[in-house]
Amino acid sequence: MDSIINNHPELQQSRKALSRISVRVFVFVGIILLIIAIMFAFAMVGDDLEKLEEIIILASLGAFIPLLIWIWLKFRRWQAPITPLFNRDHFTPADLIIVVPLLLFSFSLFSSLLALIALADTDLFHMVQEWMDTDFLVITDDTSLLMVIGIVILVGFIGPVFEEIVFRGLMIERLGLKYSFSGAVIFSSVLFGFLHINIVGAALFGFAMCLLYLKTGSLLAPTIIHMLNNLTAIVIAYLSYQIDWEYTESAEFYQQYWWFWILILIVSTVWIIRFIINHWNLVHITEPAGADEEPMH
Repeated sequence: MDSIINNHPELQQSRKALSRISVRVFVFVGIILLIIAIMFAFAMVGDDLEKLEEIIILASLGAFIPLLIWIWLKFRRWQAPITPLFNRDHFTPADLIIVVPLLLFSFSLFSSLLALIALADTDLFHMVQEWMDTDFLVITDDTSLLMVIGIVILVGFIGPVFEEIVFRGLMIERLGLKYSFSGAVIFSSVLFGFLHINIVGAALFGFAMCLLYLKTGSLLAPTIIHMLNNLTAIVIAYLSYQIDWEYTESAEFYQQYWWFWILILIVSTVWIIRFIINHWNLVHITEPAGADEEPMH
């Protein structure tokens, strides 16, 4: 399997621009923007912790959007096009199928853990269920229209675009140039996992998206999959408040159908691991871009 990235002249310019952006500078700028955004959010909403969701959404949007603009300005300064990073010529709808096992893995891993807890200790199961019973960044009937829009924009659209550019774009190209693409894929995926609640599921998601980027030569497929993943999670969380899930949330339900969750977990895990193994050679045949350039500050 050849890497499309190696044979795309316009994409090479975009990759060079990404590989010249210092990760340390990016993190420093990100921290500064995040601090400013948090201060702005508190100034807008107040210090009422009951409005923590509003503060988080405002602060996240206030940091992510300027960071995306900052990256775009770097491309302008370097006279490099950014659109080739989202080229749709080299991926097919079949590339999006990987979202299915990723969603199944995330859901079944969580459910399998609940099933094992229910089998071992029902009291502990109820404690975990109480801890999980939160409306934090979840759309319910009581969520205001402004909050619904904020959650959908942040979690469903801006977040995926930002994370794909950073974790599957900047980190892969910059760290791939300095070290190796294999190391870049592993580091960015593990870091991506630790920045999410579902560490294992997010890390596997990161691995798959990195390899999909190297396969298609585009961040478009990973971004679409990321959006579908997040929007699906939003819809499932919303539906859980509209449908009577009382029995399906009980210890008896998980004790009775534990085998189902384990089966789905095994099938989805094998599917994802096969995808990673079949495409892992891309980390070795992909050639670095911008090897003759200095870091861009």
